[in-house]
Amino acid sequence: MLSRIAIENFRSIKNRIEFSFEATSFKEHYNNLVELNGKKLLKSSVIYGANASGKSNILMAFSAIDFLVRGSAKHTPNEGIGPYEPYLLDKTSKKKPVKFELDFYIEDVLYTLFLEYRDKEITREELVFRPKKQPSLIYSRVGNSPIKFGDHYKGDRKSIEKKLLPNQLFLSKAVLDNVQVLIPVFNFFKEKLASYPFFEDFHESRTQHLYAERLADTDDIEFSEKFNRIICALDTGITKVKSEVVDWEKSPLPDDIPGLVAERIKDDFKMKVRTVHKVFENDEVVGETMFDKSEESKGTQSLFILTGIILDAFEDGTILIVDEFEKNLHPHVTKSLIKLFHDPGINDKNAQLIFATHDLSQLDSDIFRRDQIWFVEKNEKGETDLFSMADISGVRSNIPYDKWYDSGKFGATPIINELEMTF
Repeated sequence: MLSRIAIENFRSIKNRIEFSFEATSFKEHYNNLVELNGKKLLKSSVIYGANASGKSNILMAFSAIDFLVRGSAKHTPNEGIGPYEPYLLDKTSKKKPVKFELDFYIEDVLYTLFLEYRDKEITREELVFRPKKQPSLIYSRVGNSPIKFGDHYKGDRKSIEKKLLPNQLFLSKAVLDNVQVLIPVFNFFKEKLASYPFFEDFHESRTQHLYAERLADTDDIEFSEKFNRIICALDTGITKVKSEVVDWEKSPLPDDIPGLVAERIKDDFKMKVRTVHKVFENDEVVGETMFDKSEESKGTQSLFILTGIILDAFEDGTILIVDEFEKNLHPHVTKSLIKLFHDPGINDKNAQLIFATHDLSQLDSDIFRRDQIWFVEKNEKGETDLFSMADISGVRSNIPYDKWYDSGKFGATPIINELEMTF
C-alpha cells in the first residue's frame, strides 16, 4: 500500500509537495481505512482542481517512478531519461533534477525510495526500509560517488556498479542479477502499481481486449461472474456479457487485403464481446437479444474497462491510479464504483484508488473523509500547490462539500474573467 509521495520540480510542480495516504484522527467512515503496522492508511483519495492546475501531473509522477524502476535498465549510453520533465517556467528549475520520494508498504514493512535525476543522469537513488521501528539503509547512490550498502544488502555489488550506466537505476540493474533483497521492491512496482494517467482510445482498446479474453477464459469463471454482477447491477439494461474468440475461418476477410494487414486486423479484433438484453412484448419478457459491444453507449464501454481494472485491483491488492475516472459515466455509477473500495467484504486485499476528477457530485461526505479529499491550484507563476481538506480549519464533516467548493471556499476553482471573453 502507498503511504506518501513527495514531488519536486516535475512538470507544473516547482516546489516540493506531499500527497499523504496516512489518515488523520477524524472519526468518520472508519471502513475507508486500513490499519497496517500501527498506521491507519486511506483506501482512496480524490484530487480536485481547475483545468491545467496540475492534477494529472501528480498522477503522472507515479508513472514516471514506475517507468524508471521497471525500464531504466534498458537505457543505452547517453540515452535521455524520458520522464525528465522539470518545471519550465523558471530558468533555474529547468536545470535542476526532478525529485521524488515514495513511501510504500510491502506486507507490513515500510520502504522509502528516493529518486533524483536529470536528463541523462541519476543524481541520487536511495532505498531505506524499516524492518523494525528505526530506518535501515539498503543502499545509497549519490552522483558519481561509490554506492554505499547497508547490512541488509546481500548480493553482488562491484560488478553491478561497474556495469551501471549514469541513466540507469541501480534497483533496475540489480534485479537482473537476482539480488534478493530488491526483488520484492521491483515486484511492488510491477504487480502492485497500476497507473492509468490517461484513458486514450488506443489504450482503451488494448485494455478492452485484455478483459474480453478473461471473460472468454473458461478457467476464469470467478472473474466473469464478478464482472457480470457489477455490469448488470448498474442499470445498464444488460443481463449478461459474453465474450468469444472470432472464428476467422467462418468469417474470412476479403482476399485482396494484404497478409500483414489481415493479420493485424485478426489480432486487433480476435475477440467478440456481446451484451444480452431482454426483449419485451406487451410489457412481458418474451426472450432476449444480443448486441455487439460497439452498439453500447460510450458510458457502458468505459464501464467495461473500469470494471475490469477494478476487479484486478481487488484480486491483487493493487494501487489503482486513474485520471478521468468518471469518463462517460453517470455520477451515481461513479459513486457506486468508489464505494466498492471502501467495502471491506469486497476489497478484502486492501486495494487503493487514487483519482482526479471535476465531478462535484462525488465531493460528498457520504463517500469520503475530509483527509481523502485533495485540491490543487496554480499561482500566478504557474506553480502547482497541493493541499488537503483536512488542512483547512473550520471544515466539519457535516457541511455540503460540493457547495462549499463550488462557491470557492476551498479555492482550487478556475478564475474566469468573462469580460475578457467578450468581443
